[in-house]
Amino acid sequence: MYWLVGGADPAAFAAVRSVEDMMAAVAEQPSNHSPFWAPVVEPTRAVGIGASGGGGSDVASGVVAWRRVLLGALSAAMVRA
Repeated sequence: MYWLVGGADPAAFAAVRSVEDMMAAVAEQPSNHSPFWAPVVEPTRAVGIGASGGGGSDVASGVVAWRRVLLGALSAAMVRA
């Protein structure tokens, strides 16, 4: 998941209102092998630190943190709909 959307700018998903919107938003993201791909600094750095153990007790803490960021962005987008 990290390579797919983990480093993407949450703003790219701000207009997501449905599964179809999410699929379209993901399809617009460059792959990690693209010269156009670059992770946004935050929340990527915070989640990476958490996953490496520097900010949490294990890798699961980083995954949970990333899920919270993504779900928070999606929830906010759905509320605006």
